Amino acid sequence: MDHPQVFSSQMNQFNWVEASLVRARSSIREAALVRNLTSVHQDPDYVPRGPIYRNANAFHRSYLLMEKLFKIYVYEEGEPPMFHDGPCKSIYSTEGRFIHEMERSNTYKTKDPEKALVYFLPFSVVMMVEHLYVPGAHEINAIGHSIVDYISIISHKYPFWNRSLGADHFMLSCHDWVRNSS
Repeated sequence: MDHPQVFSSQMNQFNWVEASLVRARSSIREAALVRNLTSVHQDPDYVPRGPIYRNANAFHRSYLLMEKLFKIYVYEEGEPPMFHDGPCKSIYSTEGRFIHEMERSNTYKTKDPEKALVYFLPFSVVMMVEHLYVPGAHEINAIGHSIVDYISIISHKYPFWNRSLGADHFMLSCHDWVRNSS
């Protein structure tokens, strides 16, 4: 069980994140009041224009805030090829490209889990299928067990899963999932 001081610290961090999101939503609502088809924000990298945007100003404000506030923490647990790696030259390359981009330093990744808004579970379902699935075998739950084991490890090592019951955690899969009927 958490100590009161640890719980208080976690709640303060959670409240800080929530307060920053409230400020961001307010800023976007304010930008939406400017009803024009171009942005009034200066950003040399990206300026939305044209009728495709319902409100280019609000969209642009949202985009700038995302670049500033949206931080992803990538768990370091796990070994390639099933973790921190994925295919980049197949019909499933979206999964691999995303994992590789998250492994590199980029705009959205943070090494400080306290600053993250979301937490990435860096496993590749494609690689798990390649390495764990045995066609015709009676054991069909190896992939599910691997994911449950991974979540068990991070939920015991870090407070972040438990703080939100995993609601701010995500994985990437660029293909469908079939319900196991057994």
